[in-house]
Order: sequence, then structure tokens, then C-alpha cells
Amino acid sequence: MDKRIRVSEFIYFAFFLLLFTTRIIGLYEGNIVYSVVLVLGMSFFALGYLLTPGTVLSFLIDFLLLSCAFISWFYSGEKGLLLYFAMMIGARRISLERLFKVALGVSGSAYTVMIILGVFGIITDYQNVISYRPIIGYISRRSISPLQLNILMEPYLVLMIMVLYLVRKKDKMSTLKISVLLLAGLWYLFGYCVTISSLVVGMVLLGLNYYLRFYSKFNKTTLIFAQLSYAMCAIIAIVAPYFDSSEFGTGGTFARRLQIGYYYWHNYSLKMWGQRMDVANQPLMPYGIHQSQLHLLLQCGIVLFIIVNLLHHYSIMNMVSQKKGTELAAALSFAMLGVVEPFLFNLSFKNIVFVFVGKEYGSWLDDVATKMSFLGKRIQIIPDKQFTVRIPILKNVSGGKECLVKDKRYRRRMFVVSIVLGVLVGMIVSTFTPEQSYLYDQNSENSVDGKAYYFSPGEVEKMTEEPVIDYEDEKTPLYKHVSYFPMYDHVRLIISAFVWTTVISILLFSLLYCINPKRIKEENLL
Repeated sequence: MDKRIRVSEFIYFAFFLLLFTTRIIGLYEGNIVYSVVLVLGMSFFALGYLLTPGTVLSFLIDFLLLSCAFISWFYSGEKGLLLYFAMMIGARRISLERLFKVALGVSGSAYTVMIILGVFGIITDYQNVISYRPIIGYISRRSISPLQLNILMEPYLVLMIMVLYLVRKKDKMSTLKISVLLLAGLWYLFGYCVTISSLVVGMVLLGLNYYLRFYSKFNKTTLIFAQLSYAMCAIIAIVAPYFDSSEFGTGGTFARRLQIGYYYWHNYSLKMWGQRMDVANQPLMPYGIHQSQLHLLLQCGIVLFIIVNLLHHYSIMNMVSQKKGTELAAALSFAMLGVVEPFLFNLSFKNIVFVFVGKEYGSWLDDVATKMSFLGKRIQIIPDKQFTVRIPILKNVSGGKECLVKDKRYRRRMFVVSIVLGVLVGMIVSTFTPEQSYLYDQNSENSVDGKAYYFSPGEVEKMTEEPVIDYEDEKTPLYKHVSYFPMYDHVRLIISAFVWTTVISILLFSLLYCINPKRIKEENLL
């Protein structure tokens, strides 16, 4: 499979894949490997930028944006927007379809392998905790990866947006089927990490994308709704923490995040270029801001807050006028998630909306440049070239996508056999009975023996097999209860065995058919 690609585009792909993939597999700021990745990634961006043609205006505005991000980094220590502006600027003249296909192949595969290894215990969970959730009660939450529980699903949301963008021209039924599959994956991950915010936003993304694609008229009402929705998400993220004066540690997860925001609102003032908020040196508040817009305003500064939001509002206006339903759904969904998560403007490199903003930003630069003689002058710092990408493993593949679509009989048999294999493996796993386990809490009703137990803090820390819930101190009476956590884990393992056996079987049958479709047909191998 040969493809012609510009050198500048290839280098941008390297920049994007390097930074995105390393983040979704758990590398973090402060890690020496990630520090090397940052330097290498920005070097790729700089080289690709020099190869990309532009105008006097585009070079001036790009320099201004990157300078603002750099100044903010100097004052605040937050380099996230420097990377996001690089993502945005570099996305101007590349094919998003090609970028997303490559990203799904490389980053999507890395994420999937990481999840499989985590599910089956081959790699250690970063977090495995017991939490209380309304309606559900006490549950065992697993991160099944080196990622934190609350960010496990964020890479999946990004991959969902990539898939939805690639299928944005399909009909209603095809889009619905793909949305259902994506929703199933969303619920599967939720079953492990139980991150409600990502689940809700994922469902909003799918529903909003479907509505905008097939039912929205993209009129003034749509524009007002979109602009107000984005603005309201920003306002809630900024204003709500300011007025929350409840005692820290009380209430649920959302309440605690408001309390954290309250602390920062009332201990830091607004700055033009931001300020440092070193969590490690704050014993009273060892947590960072969770609201993305509040983080942008307080830590990155007023200047970048205005620039970033103007770019987003302008992009949303263009998305509505050009009927870009998938891009608009992504922008509004991530704005919603930014109310409770900090990833939109920090070093996460997971806010894929910036590539869509980059396209609108590039269109604006081109429009303005055509009206100016000097500022519209074309500049090419280093000549860009095209070359052919050859992928040896695909040399003998003969129309893999087309052949599977045309041969309905093989496709039907492939799915049936794969599902049967998944069911069989799931049944085998279900025969292994989980061991009986216990937990301790302050509820004396229906305890195993009616006896009160007392533990020191040191003993509680060591009781990983029989966890203690609602522990206060060594004088607190605790009662022994049968734990259902092993049963939950067992059910999740059965589901995982079915899911991954089915998925891997489908992939293997697909690869077999695409490599040699003639032999499959002639010998009726399936």
C-alpha cells in the first residue's frame, strides 16, 4: 500500500504520535523518559514547521501565539498550551483523515494492548481502590493500566472522536451501528474504573454527534446553542468553585473538586501571565485544580485565557456555518468534561479539539492573507518534498476493506465463529469460583459473627485482602461482613474473556482473509 506524503506532514505525525501515545500509556511530567520525549516531540514540530509553506501573516501570528504560551510557561511552569498551540498550528496543512487513521493504528493499538495486559493482571494497576458510588454502593475500582482511575477513559474518548470523524460521511444506520459499538467499549471501561464523568460525556458525544449529523439544521438557533453551551461550561467551571465554602473532604467527588477550586480561588489572585501553583509545597491542599477553565485562568493567566477562548468561539462559529457536526460535537463534549477534569489545557496532550481549531485558524489566516499584499506574501523557509510510504507487511494485502465488505458470507461466518469462541472461553473462565472474602465497616447489622473489631492505622494499611471501610481511628468498632468484591472482579473477568477472545478472533480472521482471499474462497476455509 503506497501513499504519497509530504515530509512536513510525516514529521507532524511523528510529533503528534510521540506525545499522544506516551501520555495514554502512562508517562508523566517529571519522568526522565517523558522529558526526552517532550524535547524530541517539540524538535519534530519545529522541523516540520520550517518545512511548511506559509505567509508573512501566518508566521507573525504563529510567533505571537507561541511567544504568549512561552511567556506563560516562564511565569507559571505550565507548558501544556505550548504543546497545544504546536498541535493547532501544525494541524493547519495536514490531512486529518490520514492523521486519525495512523493514530488509531499506532496509539489505538498501544492503548488496547495496555488495557488487555491490565485486565488480565500482566501489568499492575496504578490504582485499585474501594469507593462508594450512589445507587451502586461500595465497589472495587481498577485502573487496569498505569493511568489514574479518573483519566483511564479519556484516551478512549479521543479515539472515539477520531473514529466518528472518519465515518462522518456514512449513512444513519452505519453511524448508529458504529456508535453502539463505541458505546459498548465505553461501558466496558466504565465497568472497571467507574468514572461517571467520562461515561456521561462519552454518551453525550455519541448522541450529539448523531443529532448534529442527521437532524440539525445548523441555523442561528444551533449557533446560539453551541456558543452558549461552551460559554456556560466555562462559566460553571470558573464561578462554581468560587462560592463553594463547604468543609474540605465533605460530599462526593464533584463537591470535593469544587472545594479544591475554592481553595485556589481564595489563595491566589489573577495574573496576566499566570503563576506557579506548586502542589508539592502546599500541605493544606495537596491537589491541583480540576476545572480546566479555572486552571487556564488562574495558572496560565488572563492573556492566554482570552486567546484560547476566542479561538474556540471562532472555531465553533465556523463549525456551525460549515455544518461540521462531528467537530462541533467534540468541542462541546470536551467543554463539558472540562468542568470536572483538568486535561483540556494542561500537559495531557489529549484535547484533540485543538486540531479542529487548527483547521479553522488556518482558514482564517488564509482568508485574511488574500486581502493583504505584503502580509499575504508566501514564504517557504525549507523546501518541502513528497515521498512514498511503503509498508512491507501490507504488500500482499489485496483490497482488505473492500473484500470483507463484498464477501458477506465469510463476514457472517467470521462473526459467528468469533462470538462462539468468545462464549466458550467465557464459560471456561466462569467455572473458576472466586475465593470467599470479607471486609470491615461500622455497620453492625448482618455481620458474620456480631463481634466488634479494633485495628490500629498500621494494621489497616496491611489489610489489603480484607479491606476496612469508613475507618476513623483505633477506637472505632468495626464489624466483619461478606465481601462481594471478588464476585464483581470475577464477572468482569468473564466479560473480558468473552470480549477479547471475540475481538482477537475477528482480527485474525480478517487478516487471514485479506492476505489471501482467493485461497479462502477456493478452499472454503471458514
